[in-house]
Amino acid sequence: MNSLEASQSVRVFLAVPIPLGDGGRVKDAISILSTEEIARADRFRFDADRNRFITGRALVRHALSRFANVEPADWRFTTNGFGRPQIAGPAGFHHLKFSASRTNGLAMCAVTGGREIGADLEYLREYPADVAERYFSRNEARSISQGACEERSFLFFANWTLKEAYCKAKGVGLSIPIAKVQFSFVDEQPRMTIEPPLEDDSARWRFRLLRPTPEHVAALCVDVRQQPMPNIEIDDSLAL
Repeated sequence: MNSLEASQSVRVFLAVPIPLGDGGRVKDAISILSTEEIARADRFRFDADRNRFITGRALVRHALSRFANVEPADWRFTTNGFGRPQIAGPAGFHHLKFSASRTNGLAMCAVTGGREIGADLEYLREYPADVAERYFSRNEARSISQGACEERSFLFFANWTLKEAYCKAKGVGLSIPIAKVQFSFVDEQPRMTIEPPLEDDSARWRFRLLRPTPEHVAALCVDVRQQPMPNIEIDDSLAL
């Protein structure tokens, strides 16, 4: 895929974490990871968390190789001051941008070209009301608490993934007061407003909510300053 084609699409790659006990697939996935990634994997206390991490890192490498003639093991990465990963090598592929996330039962990597992108993925479960009170605006927290019981989990995690996706696209992690980043829904599409002291042009960003499975919600944040919102393609064909 060339640079123009990459900039006109966002490919969202999905993978189910390697099952516990499937030593062969774990070994294959580890074989393409860097020494640093393997060391991080070995620090996990529980095998399930370790397998999720290994799956997520292997998914990123395989996903990027769908965009370039580079073997998955040959990608090198660095991070910015907030821990955001980005391509360090091979040379010639810095135009590729990616964002990855993993949670119970699923890993995700979104890739595009020439524009910033953020992606977040969550497993739907009982929502933590104290987190909503701390990190959401009053209007957002009120909207969730007043929703029907069966809707509250989705409303919380939809808002949370949108906030995370925005922070990842900006490359700042959760270093900003995310209660000042508010979302509403117009014709079922997310719309963001920014409150002081934060400064940003909300028109720069477009958002999409995805439901990759009935148990998961995901969000994308894409920079549309110089190009329109790209096509979004879901790809679950990567066999790790």
